[in-house]
Amino acid sequence: MFTELKGQIHGLTTQSSATQESVADLTEQVKQDIDLLQATHDKLTTLGENYGDLDAKFTETKSLVEGSLQQIRSDLDSEIKHGDCEAKCRDPVAHARDSR
Repeated sequence: MFTELKGQIHGLTTQSSATQESVADLTEQVKQDIDLLQATHDKLTTLGENYGDLDAKFTETKSLVEGSLQQIRSDLDSEIKHGDCEAKCRDPVAHARDSR
């Protein structure tokens, strides 16, 4: 009976050692996974910040382009009106009559 108990104790000790090694391996794997998740989080945060910067630059550029287009339209309207005026200026009587 003593030998039988001694064998059971030895078996349990072996299982305990194997379990401790498995727990240590799993703990190391979890630490690596946490490090990977942290690195991924950091990259996503950087991407989010870069997106914010790009969005702001896009909005600024869009505003500048819209302002430039508005100025071009205004300039073209002025030139068209001036072109009409030049045609009328060739006939001062017609111009004076239309100006009233």
